[in-house]
Amino acid sequence: MALTASFRVTVLAALSMFGGLSLASAQCPSTSPNFAPDFSAAGAASCFQLNPASGSYLPSITNAATLSSSTVLRLTPSMGGLAASAWYTNPQPVASGFTTTFSFQLGNSNTGANADGIAFLVQNSPAGAAGGLNALGTGGGGIGYAGIPNSLAIEFNTYYNQGSDPNSNDVTIQSCGTAANDVGPSCAIKTNDLTGTSISLADGSVHVATVTYSVQPGCTTAPCSTIDVVLDGVDLFPGGVPFDITTIGLTNSAAYVGFTGGTGADDDEQDVDSWTFSSSQTQSGTVAPNQSNPTTFDYSGGFAPGNTSGGYNFSAQQTTTSQTVQMTVTAIPMTQAACNAVVQQNPNFGGAHCFVYQNGGGQGQDAAVMFEVTCTANGVAQSCGSLANPFNADLGTQFSFSCGENAGLTCPPNTTDTSGGSFGLPHLTPNDGTPSVGFLKGEGPNPAHPCTAGATPLFTSNQIESFKLGDTSGGAKGGSGGTTSCWVMTYLTQSETPSITVTQPANNGTYRQNQSDATTTASYSCAAVSTGDPNTVAFGPYLSIPLPPSLYAGVCSASNSVGGAVASGAPFDTGTLGPHTFTVQVQDSAMNTSQTLVTYTVVAPPAISGPSSAVFAVGTPNSVQFNATGYPVPSFTEVGALPSGVTFVDNKNGTATLSGTATVSGIYKITVSATNGVSPAATLSFTLTSTATVPASGSKCNGVYSGTFQGSLTVTAGQSCTFINGGVTGNVSQTGGSFAVTGATVGGNFQSIGGTFAIGAGAIVKGNVSVLNLAKSSAQDTVCGARVGGNLQLVASFTPIAVGNGTVSCPGNTIVGNLSATANNAIISMDGNTVGGSLTATANLKPTQVFSNKIVSNLSCSSNLSITGGSNTASKKTGQCASF
Repeated sequence: MALTASFRVTVLAALSMFGGLSLASAQCPSTSPNFAPDFSAAGAASCFQLNPASGSYLPSITNAATLSSSTVLRLTPSMGGLAASAWYTNPQPVASGFTTTFSFQLGNSNTGANADGIAFLVQNSPAGAAGGLNALGTGGGGIGYAGIPNSLAIEFNTYYNQGSDPNSNDVTIQSCGTAANDVGPSCAIKTNDLTGTSISLADGSVHVATVTYSVQPGCTTAPCSTIDVVLDGVDLFPGGVPFDITTIGLTNSAAYVGFTGGTGADDDEQDVDSWTFSSSQTQSGTVAPNQSNPTTFDYSGGFAPGNTSGGYNFSAQQTTTSQTVQMTVTAIPMTQAACNAVVQQNPNFGGAHCFVYQNGGGQGQDAAVMFEVTCTANGVAQSCGSLANPFNADLGTQFSFSCGENAGLTCPPNTTDTSGGSFGLPHLTPNDGTPSVGFLKGEGPNPAHPCTAGATPLFTSNQIESFKLGDTSGGAKGGSGGTTSCWVMTYLTQSETPSITVTQPANNGTYRQNQSDATTTASYSCAAVSTGDPNTVAFGPYLSIPLPPSLYAGVCSASNSVGGAVASGAPFDTGTLGPHTFTVQVQDSAMNTSQTLVTYTVVAPPAISGPSSAVFAVGTPNSVQFNATGYPVPSFTEVGALPSGVTFVDNKNGTATLSGTATVSGIYKITVSATNGVSPAATLSFTLTSTATVPASGSKCNGVYSGTFQGSLTVTAGQSCTFINGGVTGNVSQTGGSFAVTGATVGGNFQSIGGTFAIGAGAIVKGNVSVLNLAKSSAQDTVCGARVGGNLQLVASFTPIAVGNGTVSCPGNTIVGNLSATANNAIISMDGNTVGGSLTATANLKPTQVFSNKIVSNLSCSSNLSITGGSNTASKKTGQCASF
């Protein structure tokens, strides 16, 4: 029979509030999902019902991933028009609470939009061809779950469907009770559009989500249950969203759990990389001052010494505080490997292993257990105390375990279990080769669920100060900070190798090129056995004694993949762009060795080089290239319309090309952007002018031209005529449409009585410019930076006109003759012009502006309803302009 040990651990702790992880125990054919770190476990595929069963693509468990190198549950590839579902074949108890954690990757390698997303579902749809394990909703915007009744969906949406989604990057809780679920607002319970976060669901990166459904024990006033989602360490719904899962119609408090996904006209590769699920085992009780016995929270039937079918407990008893609190303790079972992974995120506990409890995951399921300890105030889970008002108490746990299930734990020889009792660990002495014990605490980012892992290590301190065991029980004491938290029981295996702590560079850290500050100096240390304090070494039960680390560290050195050896306290390389590997090695006096690799990346924001404008002739192939520097290699995008036949392509190598053969003429203003995840993004304003051949004959034009038209032109309604050089040898008469000249010449007069016009920089009108009776328009007509060989008159127009407006974009003009504005019913600006004759403003009905003009003859203004001006020079100033 397996050798079994039972013992009691009691910890004096100023209960401290720490974070909650939720991972399930066991693999198929056990009753709960546990696929960590991926889906590579033997028989994993047999644990799922995958839908559809036939078609162009079937969801699968595969290691042929492009977004991930691990074995994943692939819901959809980058293929359009799909719907998929994957259900764990055993229904899970959910009514009393549950916690599930899964990692996923969404993205595609093509240039199309991302679509449409995935969802985690709890569903109890009626069994049949379209329900139960066969349940499958609609694809595309339906994300594989729309239409499934009796369901709760946590939707991770990556495509904007108008009327259903706030954007193309949001998380929404969806349920219509027992009715068919839907992605629209009619079933939406709560949405977080991820504004204000750096999370981009479909960026191809690994994202980690924890969904927690909590039920308040003893609650009599609704709401008594909430659901919460923590994504990449960000609590999306602080305090939880009120929701009663029984409203979806459960069978014996249980339902199927799993995932759905969908693609539409656009698509994504949608993978679930890992998944664990745990039904919460929650107990609550009052902890009051002066209790003669601790408040005990029992699980799986509670602890009974020598009982091989017994469960375990967690206890609390006040010591030096007078608070009376309602404490809630949730036991979170998980595999030892999953628990170890969380504990060992902190390199100080790199050798710690979580104890596997007898029946820790329920009767017949041995598992490691984390304890989530909180208190309730006004129905909200929170800390039981604070530094200002501490809640000090003894904490303890009693459980039985099997040596064979706890790797590295060696049972004393010749130990028997014939009396129904069990052995205990002997009293620990230095260097006796026996394991050391720890009772670790931590705090995640969600105060309501302190066992939720975040970006930093969850467990940060060891609370045991003394530890001794007899045959079936013993005692351990420790202290914390006066609040509650997350707790786990651990042991150190024998023959510990030297440990290494690397503080800087940060593992998976990112540094800007040539960054030089306090964070870019190497910081690392080595110790014989990690204790959580670099100035001590391990002694007995995870206790520590102060000894010079140099006596135990031996040789402790580091080297960088760029630059070679780096001493602790010296700068590490940030000048070379790209990934770096920082390696620390240690060898102790017994020739034991250890090595720690830290990777970091040196990045730089993008910068774009390339022209700001180009001219393409219609019918002639042409191209323009843009280049971007920075790391990671920037990606290009373009915003703005392009002429037919011309395309913008990101070459995926830090360059982009604008190329093609334009089929239509026009002026196209676009914005070219380069991004690589490092702020700020780079942008370049670019103007593409597509020019047509000047007509050989006729008196009308419609297009953008580079060349000279022989004769006179008439521009009418519906026409757009632009010359960027060359021009017209005769007159131009405009009765509608639009006319523009830049760097071009009108050999005669220009007259406009309709439409819009722009006489721009470098343009020359050899004759007169007359603007008469223009109808009302919101567009402003302009004469900016041009030369007029005759007079320029503006008469009775209802359209705003600027003849220079004092800005860089519209400088003043040279007018050989007179400049006049008469009886206009719209804003007129005359600013910065050089006028060879006189400037007059008469009887204008809307604001008229006269500034900074150089006038050879007179400046006269009269009968204007509103006129302003100043800084003008003239031989004589009269009327309203006398002081201008």
